Amino acid sequence: MGFFNRFKKQNQPTEPPNELPPSQHDESEDEPMQPMPQVKEMPVEQLKARLDRGEQPLIVDVREQWEYNLVNLPQAKLIPMNTIPQRMSELDKDAEIIVHCHHGPRSWNVAAYLLQNGFSNVKNLTGGIDAWARRVDRTMKTY
Repeated sequence: MGFFNRFKKQNQPTEPPNELPPSQHDESEDEPMQPMPQVKEMPVEQLKARLDRGEQPLIVDVREQWEYNLVNLPQAKLIPMNTIPQRMSELDKDAEIIVHCHHGPRSWNVAAYLLQNGFSNVKNLTGGIDAWARRVDRTMKTY
């Protein structure tokens, strides 16, 4: 099952349309749907305030290495999105995890995936590193 196909809209039909012969159906459509997890969002300003207070949630950056090299949060652990399934064992299922990417969609998908796989306290950083650079630290590079 593809990473992005894991969470389908709840109102999407589970049966393929009758007009297509079985050989023309996408095999992933035959897999059972999983409910959409409730991913909590964290505004960049809230994360900044928490870091300023000395709190240390685990921040996971799911962008690619080249993106991380352009601009990053020094306290973030880089785990590119496509490696999450193989590297989940590096993460504590009970720890607070804040996931971020460039703008938010990739990290939302990773947060949903982690929640679906038994992680209990995962949040998506709303707007990603771009929002951080525009609203928290304007000295950071944007791309």
